[in-house]
Amino acid sequence: MSSTAFDYAVFLQMLLNKGSYNGKQILGRRTVELMLSPQLAENLFGDDNFCLGFALASKRSANLKMLNEGSFAWGGYFGTTYWADPKEKLVCLIMT
Repeated sequence: MSSTAFDYAVFLQMLLNKGSYNGKQILGRRTVELMLSPQLAENLFGDDNFCLGFALASKRSANLKMLNEGSFAWGGYFGTTYWADPKEKLVCLIMT
């Protein structure tokens, strides 16, 4: 995928808004709930679970990473990383 920092921040904000951005519903609320729901029966890869496209912070890993449980994140190949924290309504995107 190729995008700008601004466009990806808008995408993440839309997910935090349960599929809505700038007053328009882009994805269905239930679709976003499914995207951000744990998909593994058990955490096979450390403390985090995984949802559709993201690592999902568990209670244990959230404490270690200073995030809230339910925060979702991922990193890219060329030094990009982001996370979104639904509890704090925070999006952080770093592109280097």
